[in-house]
Amino acid sequence: MDRRDDPANRRNQLAVLTEGGHRLLERVAPGHVEAVRHAIFDALTPDQVRQFAEIGEAINAALQHVDAAQDDEEALPWRRR
Repeated sequence: MDRRDDPANRRNQLAVLTEGGHRLLERVAPGHVEAVRHAIFDALTPDQVRQFAEIGEAINAALQHVDAAQDDEEALPWRRR
C-alpha cells in the first residue's frame, strides 16, 4: 500500500493499493465475503439486515456531517485536527 496526498484536502492522505496489494485483495476477497456473510448476515433475519443497513446509513450521515464541520470543537475526538 502507498500513501498519497489528497488533492481535495491537503490535511488528508489517501491509501492506495499497490499492484501486489491488488493481487492479494483479488485472491482473498471471495473468502472474506463468504466469511462475513456466514458470521454476520446468516445470523440475522431479513428485518434485522434492513435495520443494520439503516443504522449504517445513519452513522455514515453523521460522520459526513462531522467532516463538514469547520469548528474542531464539533468534530469527534479522533477527527479533530
